[in-house]
Amino acid sequence: MNARQLLINREFQAKGERIGWYSSLHNMREYKSVERADFYNTMSSAGDWSGYLVQKIGDVRYMILFSQENNWPRNGYTVYTGEVVVRWTGKLTEEEILQIVDNVIS
Repeated sequence: MNARQLLINREFQAKGERIGWYSSLHNMREYKSVERADFYNTMSSAGDWSGYLVQKIGDVRYMILFSQENNWPRNGYTVYTGEVVVRWTGKLTEEEILQIVDNVIS
């Protein structure tokens, strides 16, 4: 595994034709190694939301948490990724992945 391939400890600007709440998800899903990206906390009306991504490198999958912050008064969002919180081999069902997310954030 090449650690530089992992989307950990990064900061980037959500981009696209129309910058919106879900731009960061669309940006992360553009990486071929990202199998899944979703939000688990969307309570802020400003779009300061938290989520997770599952990245596959080789035979290993990594769960990485991320957050996005509204850049108000500027346009767009800044996205921050964290460390790997879970690593596994094999394929998990959506329900199993959501259970892991629930265990990690609880």
